[in-house]
Amino acid sequence: MTRKFKVLGTILLTLVAVAPVTQAQDQVAPTEVVKIKSITSSVLSDKTRIVLETSAPLSLPSSYNLDPLVLVLDVPGADATALQKQYVIGSPSVDKVNVYQLEEAGQKAITRLEIIMTSVVPYRIFSESGNLFVDFEHLEVSAVPGQGKTQEFFKKPEHPQAPAAPQKSKQEAAPQRPTALASTEAARIQNIDIKKDDGQLSVLVDYQGKVEVKYFELKAPKRLVLDLINAVNAVPVDTISVKFDPVESIRIGQFQSTQPKIARVVFDLNSEPQYRVVASDTRLTIVFGTRGAVEGAQGAVKDSIPQASEQSQAAQVVPEPTAAQSIEESPAPVAPEAGEAESGAPAEQNAESSSIPEVVTPDQAPVETVQQEPSSEIGAQAQNAPIESGPTMLVASVEKPEAPATGVASAETADAAPAHPGRHRSGKKGIEMAQVPAPLQLNEEKPAGEPPPAAPLATTGTRFEAQTITPGETTYSGEPINLDLVDAPIEQVFRLISEISGLNVITDPGVTGRVTVHFRGVPWDQALDLILKTNGLGYVLENRVVRISKLEVLAQEEQKKRALREAKLLSVELKTITRSLSYAKVADMEPVLKKMLSQRGEIITDARTNTVIVSDIPEKVAAIDKLIESLDTATPQVTIQAKIVESTSNYTQNLGIQWGFQGIADARHGNQTTLQFPNNIVVDGGAVGGTTGLIGPLGGYAVNLPAPAFNSGIGISIGNVLDTFRLDAALTALESSGRGRILSAPKVTTQNNVKASIIQGREIPVQTTANNTTTTTFKNAALELNVTPQITAEGTIIMLVDIKNDQADFANLVNGIPPIITQKAQTTVLVRDGGTSVIGGIYRAEDSFTEGKVPGLHKIPLLGYLFKNSQKTRSNRELLIFLTPRIVRE
Repeated sequence: MTRKFKVLGTILLTLVAVAPVTQAQDQVAPTEVVKIKSITSSVLSDKTRIVLETSAPLSLPSSYNLDPLVLVLDVPGADATALQKQYVIGSPSVDKVNVYQLEEAGQKAITRLEIIMTSVVPYRIFSESGNLFVDFEHLEVSAVPGQGKTQEFFKKPEHPQAPAAPQKSKQEAAPQRPTALASTEAARIQNIDIKKDDGQLSVLVDYQGKVEVKYFELKAPKRLVLDLINAVNAVPVDTISVKFDPVESIRIGQFQSTQPKIARVVFDLNSEPQYRVVASDTRLTIVFGTRGAVEGAQGAVKDSIPQASEQSQAAQVVPEPTAAQSIEESPAPVAPEAGEAESGAPAEQNAESSSIPEVVTPDQAPVETVQQEPSSEIGAQAQNAPIESGPTMLVASVEKPEAPATGVASAETADAAPAHPGRHRSGKKGIEMAQVPAPLQLNEEKPAGEPPPAAPLATTGTRFEAQTITPGETTYSGEPINLDLVDAPIEQVFRLISEISGLNVITDPGVTGRVTVHFRGVPWDQALDLILKTNGLGYVLENRVVRISKLEVLAQEEQKKRALREAKLLSVELKTITRSLSYAKVADMEPVLKKMLSQRGEIITDARTNTVIVSDIPEKVAAIDKLIESLDTATPQVTIQAKIVESTSNYTQNLGIQWGFQGIADARHGNQTTLQFPNNIVVDGGAVGGTTGLIGPLGGYAVNLPAPAFNSGIGISIGNVLDTFRLDAALTALESSGRGRILSAPKVTTQNNVKASIIQGREIPVQTTANNTTTTTFKNAALELNVTPQITAEGTIIMLVDIKNDQADFANLVNGIPPIITQKAQTTVLVRDGGTSVIGGIYRAEDSFTEGKVPGLHKIPLLGYLFKNSQKTRSNRELLIFLTPRIVRE
């Protein structure tokens, strides 16, 4: 009965370890984009809480660390356009939150949150009431003793399992996060068993005690690294030769001897692996094989997990003595990889270490990769050890970043620590150095401190991708070291850097000299580079071996290699291919392709079939064929619609007056005067004729000021009985108003970066006579649209626009030819896809007031209106031009 309960308990623990992976697989990303309404924060006594308020429930985000103080959350299917770019928190554990919106063609929108922490603290991600919550605990700052005691490395240790005692530092290091496993007794890795069966490889790692398991993959070369946290390596061998695909060999060593203690197991691979990891209280099982075999073996792996009291009966694989090499003597360099393969997230993530076994699978959960920043604590200083040959002093120490308190191993450090972490002083001769992790790649190009770039946005069938044309300055990524050398032999210096970096170094016989340097906190690869430049040396990196020689020797070798390559090119048989182009023209492609030809190459084009014939060496033909495939692609198209709106309004008011009189005093009418002179009087006030106004009975007026244009008028004529006195008067008036609106909407579709034109209107014939020859030409009076679009990577459109709206003015003919009223706009604008931009607006207002007056008399109050007329006009004209571009979706 006791045995049954033990088996049942083991199975339950296995299910608990696998449950987060299964739950992460079961989560389904939302099918619709969910908007993140706001980000709020609250600082409590023991924690800081960040809340993401969303319009609908979201699946938990995937999370990883850019470095120990930067937590990155990727929320799939979320829209953060309504949020700010940055939120300042300013709490004891969180400094600020940066927000990025990532989009990619064929993918759902992704919101990326970068949470900058003030220190490494436990955090917890969970969902509640449809919102996402992230809690960060507040920790008390405590001093942590420094690490990195100076150790001698030329002499082999007598006790490989004894960890080096940490040396107390005079300065306080950065606060370290407590780990649940740190206070418990470390587990012991007892042995590693290997089972091979039907194309399936099972590796069984047996241990006693409670451990936490983290693992990740590295490339160049391919490796699978497992860190057993709170564990001490007690396996008697360093390397086990496997030679069973995909595993070449297995290496095991003590990666970290201080709390929390970490044992590291490294699988050297020869291909991309398919594997599954299952942990129990006493055994870690790793199964390699095809995906089907791995998934089918999951149940068998669980059944094979032994009870706590049982001992493994499998035969331990012990390699031959020649194959078992010390990891310390030939460490493998580690190429840092940003290998955060993410496909889901568990229902609740907690950064705190757990006392039960925990397994994180890269293809099912985010791999936590922590980039350790150099500690402010300078590494342990080396003790001066004189060399027997003379006054040479060679002292080195290494700044080793403190491991994160979570115990998660860094992908930036060694893939396997030396199996002998502690070293004993040998006495009076040797070079002293601090214990360091294995190297990064030499002169690795890696930008420091940059946020992850936004994914490029594919607006059409063409994907816009950013490419680096020149790499820029070299960025050194080696571990910082302190190096104090006085007249040291250069061979010893290269040996020292070999031990620090883990690279295998070989020097040519002609490399001699002595080195005096004082470096403090300098990356080891930069130190090597400076030493080589100072001594006129160079290096060639081949796999894991660095060959150092004089620059002249390397230059001669390169010249010989280049001459050999050129000779081989001249002897290679030519290859001829034909490629028919679908979208590009052979005339346009020919100049580009000819620049890639070798001296023996030739390109022939056939315009009839739009075919390119390439004849060259196979290497060049393959490159040209790839270039043709890259350039011969469909060009996206843009539809541009222009709307030209012209509105007019006018108002006219005219007022005029005409009046005249006639008086007669003569004998014929019997009303002559009694005077001898004047006896007859005739006064004629209608002498002004030719009027444009009303014509009265007198045929004219004394005051003739009619309205300039009128559509109404009234005349009056009065006289006495004898008609010896007559008065004629006429009033004319005009008031008119009008409104007009003209809408022109030309529309044209063109390819990216190709000019398009559209014209609508009339052509007016213009005749000119010269030398008795009449020539007729035509002048356009039309609406014309010329546009050249350019699609940007962000999905916006840059347009070079030329719009002209010419109209014939038939109201003002000149020799029978109407003048042309021109309205034109020429500009360059940036518009989003489907957006509308007003690229031109002309508003013209005319007001005029005109009066015709009789001099002097028009100033008489009230009666002055009888001696003047008035004309008032008001005219408004407005022109607006709208442009709306749209990318044609296929």
